[in-house]
Amino acid sequence: MAYDALSYAVTIEDKIDSSDTKNSQLNHIVSQTIDIIEKYGDKVTVDFPISLTKDGKWEYNITSEAGILRFKKECYK
Repeated sequence: MAYDALSYAVTIEDKIDSSDTKNSQLNHIVSQTIDIIEKYGDKVTVDFPISLTKDGKWEYNITSEAGILRFKKECYK
């Protein structure tokens, strides 16, 4: 079954100069953005290809080596 669903994408870019409070500022921006989205009845879906395993190790959620390389290229632009 196919259907049309309206969706939006939100991209947050790191444009804050380096400082002792940079991470705190970015976390606050992300938190406020999520609060606004959820306040109006929408949900946030995070599509980030790295996750934390049950044993506390980080792993890629990407199955192909090409996908991992593409992700790394985008991160280190």
